[in-house]
Amino acid sequence: MKRLNRIVLVNWYLLGAEEINIRGNTAIIGPTGSGKSSLLDAIQTVLTGASKRHLNYNASANDGKASGRSIRSYILGMIDAGQANTKSFGPQPRPDAVSYLGLVFEDSNTGNESTVGLCLSASLASPEEDILGRFVLPNYGVGKKDFIDALEGRSFKAKPWLEVREALKKSCIDPYIKSGSASATQFINRYLEELSPNSDRLITLDSFLKNFKNALKFVPIASPTRFVQDFVLAEAPLQVGAYQKSLLEYRQLESKTQEVSKRIDDLNLIVLDCEKKRQQEQNVINYQWIATEARFDELGAKQDEIQDQFEMQQEREDEIQQELQTQNDLSKQLQSQLLRLEQQFENSDVGFKLQQLEQSKKLLTRQIQQESKALQQTKQLMDLLATLPSFEDLLSTNLKKLAYECLPFGSVLQSESAVDSDLRAFETTLLKLNAVLDEEKGSFFQKRTEINRTILNLKDECKQLESDVSSLKGGSSPLSQNTKRLIALLKQSGINATPLSHLAEVTDLKWQDAIEGYLGQQREALIVDPDDAEHAIKIFRTHRKQLMGCRVIDTSQTRLWLTRGIEILFYSTFTAVTIMLKLI
Repeated sequence: MKRLNRIVLVNWYLLGAEEINIRGNTAIIGPTGSGKSSLLDAIQTVLTGASKRHLNYNASANDGKASGRSIRSYILGMIDAGQANTKSFGPQPRPDAVSYLGLVFEDSNTGNESTVGLCLSASLASPEEDILGRFVLPNYGVGKKDFIDALEGRSFKAKPWLEVREALKKSCIDPYIKSGSASATQFINRYLEELSPNSDRLITLDSFLKNFKNALKFVPIASPTRFVQDFVLAEAPLQVGAYQKSLLEYRQLESKTQEVSKRIDDLNLIVLDCEKKRQQEQNVINYQWIATEARFDELGAKQDEIQDQFEMQQEREDEIQQELQTQNDLSKQLQSQLLRLEQQFENSDVGFKLQQLEQSKKLLTRQIQQESKALQQTKQLMDLLATLPSFEDLLSTNLKKLAYECLPFGSVLQSESAVDSDLRAFETTLLKLNAVLDEEKGSFFQKRTEINRTILNLKDECKQLESDVSSLKGGSSPLSQNTKRLIALLKQSGINATPLSHLAEVTDLKWQDAIEGYLGQQREALIVDPDDAEHAIKIFRTHRKQLMGCRVIDTSQTRLWLTRGIEILFYSTFTAVTIMLKLI
């Protein structure tokens, strides 16, 4: 249980900075106006969070009615002179002040202190007070030294709220500190949670405020019934509609209960049927169990028989293992004897000679393989030499002579790789032939390269001729490769070019060859739009080396030619008319 242990007041009514210890039953004695009620009002201000909706200052003296006192008058030290809505000041009025109110509670079980408090401010220049902050400090009890700075003598100065707030945050673990704009209800719920006996018995906001307001009136208790109504029971007006709704719900619930009871009876019948079914199934299972047990006994007898056979086989296996071990020992003895005999054979002259014969055999076999390979290659060479006479026009005199000298040796070689006579002369002739081939190999390769180049040129000419034939079939004269490349370059730049031969048509066929011969390469000159002529000529000059034989006509002077042609035609017409007039 947590009891009020200490009250800390700074700048409250006529008090400056005071700590009032509460021990057991404490009586507050003093004449009227000395400030007895101000202590209760300070406690009320803290416990209501300075919410004017719950405040009722000096309730016992005003028979439960609101008095003329206010939080602002308490902060500034205004003294009630006994006249309605009239205030007087003490000997030292406060033009403006910061007030701190703190209630320190002690846990009777652990001895730990907790603090609930407020910070308020007011000024004569403002009609309303300001709530600067509300704080709940678990396991920390404040004193007046936390709120004031001592000056000379008994004078003091209240600390600013921001400085006090930061100091409390450092001194207390998990403090609840909120500004004045925060909800007072949240503040009350927080300290009620802190002051409740335990988490299972939390003090509710509504019951606390009701009991607290009634306790401040200090009225005698006339009867236990009145006490229970005022301090125990919560206000709950009779709700007829709710009772009618509850009665209807009760009747519906009763109907549902009867329906459920009927269903339970039906379920009991089903349970009986299920029990009978279960009993039948249990009998079947018991019968199956007996049959299975008999089968199991039969299998057990067979298992014993198989076990006896297995033990007999195990004994037989042991006998075989012993016999196998004996045979292995005998095999090892024979192997040792064989090894000893091999060593004796290798150390004797017969073994040495046998090794030499084996090596000689390997050498002869390798030599025979090499000679067979050489003989096969020689046969292939003879077959190749037999085809050389068909290429006499391509062979030199020395090469033809040596080839003919080698041909008679073909009959010397047989298909079974046997040799009839000495091949030294044939070997000499082959060496000469090899020397001649080495000398003429370069010329052969050069001729082959020239032939390949000629073939490629012929293929290009064939492609050109096919392109020209295709152009002729389409009604246009064929163009050279360079002219086609130039047309493609101009097209990439967005310039359309047309060859002169595609624009000029010879109507009289007998003059066609003469005119095309006269034009020569000029027939492939390209004509472009006069606006693109300058750009086309620049492109042609850039690639002049790769476009030999091409030409782009400068059509930028076309307009000048047309103007001059019109002037000449007009002058000719005028002259002819003049001559005709003279003749007339």
